[in-house]
Order: sequence, then C-alpha cells, then structure tokens
Amino acid sequence: MPTTIQVQDDVYRMLKLLKREIDAESYNEVLKYLFRKAKRMDESEFGSMPGIEPFQREEIDRFD
Repeated sequence: MPTTIQVQDDVYRMLKLLKREIDAESYNEVLKYLFRKAKRMDESEFGSMPGIEPFQREEIDRFD
C-alpha cells in the first residue's frame, strides 16, 4: 500500500544522494537500508578505545 510522507527539502536531498550512493531502486530501499544500519551495532564500536590496555586482575584481590 503506497503512502506519501512529507519531508523537508534537505532530507529529500540526503535521501536522493544516498539512493545514488547505495544504488537503490527506490526510496523505500533507502529507508530499509537506514533502518538496518541503525539497528545493528557498528563494527567500529568494538574496540572503540584501541589505546586502552586489556583488563587484568590485580595479584592481590581486594575482596578476599
């Protein structure tokens, strides 16, 4: 069932640009792409602090 939605001009331009970039056939595909991307965690989130040392327990545990 086709539906019309209203978006501002700048949003339309961004959708149009992304449609070209991902080679989508419709704006529906663009929106599905954006939803999938928003729902999964980016791989960049893993190891987002690469300079931090790996966690190691202290030799003497404070809670014994």
